[in-house]
Amino acid sequence: MSLAINEVIQNFTVTREKRAGAYNMIDAHYHDHYEIYFLAKGSVRYFIGDKVFDLNEGDVVLIAPHIIHKTATLKNQGAERVVIAFTNEFVMYPQSDRIFSCFKAIHFKEAPVRELVEKAEAECIRNDRYCEDLVAGYIREILIKLNRLADENLSEELSPNNSIIQNAVRYISDNYASELTLSQLARSFGLSESHFSRQFKMYTGFGVNEYISTVRVKNAEKMLVTTKLPVTQIAQDCGFNSSSYFAAVFKRVRGLSPGEVRRKRREQK
Repeated sequence: MSLAINEVIQNFTVTREKRAGAYNMIDAHYHDHYEIYFLAKGSVRYFIGDKVFDLNEGDVVLIAPHIIHKTATLKNQGAERVVIAFTNEFVMYPQSDRIFSCFKAIHFKEAPVRELVEKAEAECIRNDRYCEDLVAGYIREILIKLNRLADENLSEELSPNNSIIQNAVRYISDNYASELTLSQLARSFGLSESHFSRQFKMYTGFGVNEYISTVRVKNAEKMLVTTKLPVTQIAQDCGFNSSSYFAAVFKRVRGLSPGEVRRKRREQK
């Protein structure tokens, strides 16, 4: 079962991908579902929300809905990962809030879940009438194990130390509706434009403008599905100077136009 970057999944998917050489995710993205990312081999750097995590073989990161993320391999080597994507409804756990609390920890070093991940993957290949029930059970068991690790304070954040860029990321997330430029940001954080740009890319994997656009699109999408405001007003409220530019950037990030996203969400209700 495969998952397109911007596709809204119906229940779940399990995908394994192996990359032989250096890799940098072309587009950062976010989505409506939950993800368990298990690194089977290699090393990667993962930007999630406003933090950076360096992952090694056996590590797990959890990505909650609507969190911007992007990944790249480290040290010019390949990597192999398994991603389990699923909806809240698919897990169907009696205490759903409790089972999802591990997503606050995000990163788990050498998590003991490889066997469960591989079992979920095997069930997808088998794909019979029992597949969904078994995969839902494996996902629940993985999340319970990770919650136990979080309770024991065994989750670990391996984040490169760059407080200036982390603060810049948070500033952009909080002020996306304002005019934001590379020169203004670099000046605000006491760096030259070239140095700020290089450090931002090294720390997050994003270009500065790429990150600004992605944050703006994420917030615009929220307004599209929760309000009845005109698209032109939403574009302006999210920091876009023109509705045509907003439409072009939105489609590049989400794969759908603003109008298509609004119609799709209305049909799902």
